[in-house]
This record gives sequence, structure tokens and C-alpha cells, in this order.
Amino acid sequence: MVKIAIAGASSELAREILDRLVATRKHDITALARKDPSTFPELTGVTWVKADYENKSELVDLFRGVETVLSFLAVHLDPGSETQKRLIDAAVEAGVKRFAPSEWATGVKLADSLDIMSWYSGKIEIRDYLKTLNADKKAS
Repeated sequence: MVKIAIAGASSELAREILDRLVATRKHDITALARKDPSTFPELTGVTWVKADYENKSELVDLFRGVETVLSFLAVHLDPGSETQKRLIDAAVEAGVKRFAPSEWATGVKLADSLDIMSWYSGKIEIRDYLKTLNADKKAS
């Protein structure tokens, strides 16, 4: 089974993806949320975890053995994209092979959308941050 971690797993979009992944029965999923995990439904192959996104060492521990991290953090709730950068750094330290940032929720033409969704500018910052890290093949 492929091990996946989903940050922001309680969001509507993340739940859509989570449900689809569960249906394949091919993934062992760690679902990270800020809320108490007892409030979420039990799903086969899913472990809900109350995550402290401010604690990098906790995130590193949660990401050990994980192959892919999917981020569904809301950019407007992450000033300066600091939380998502912390997730990326923790994923790199834990040896995660792939990190999908939350910027992809708007598609690949994100830069063209900034005039009407200026709060998404942090997503471009994260894209550039990942490009810089990937120059040394630390994350993809």
C-alpha cells in the first residue's frame, strides 16, 4: 500500500480526494486536521490525526514512511505561506518523495487568476519555493 499524508484533510476538496483514494483500497492514509479526530468518520485505511502545523518536529514524525503529501491548506489562512513551507521542510526531512502543494486547487493557470484572486499570490511563492528545493532533488 502507498502511504499518503493529507494536510487539511477536513476541507471539502480534501474530503472529495480522500473518499476517492479510500475507494481504491490502495492507500494507507494519514489525514491531518486541526480539529479533534474523533469528530471525523472512520474510514478504512485512514488514520485521522490532530496535527499541530506549527510544530515541525511533530510533522517530521508524522511524515516518516510517507511517500506523498497532499496539501489542502487554505492560502488565505496561511499568511506568508509559513505553514505550508513548514510542511514542505518537514516532508523533505522525513524523506517524502512527493509533495503536492495546495496551489494546484486552482489549476495550472494560477498566475492568470491573481487579478481576481489576489489572496492566492502565496501559492506562487510556494511553487517557487518547491522549485528552489527541487534544484537539489530534495522534493518533487
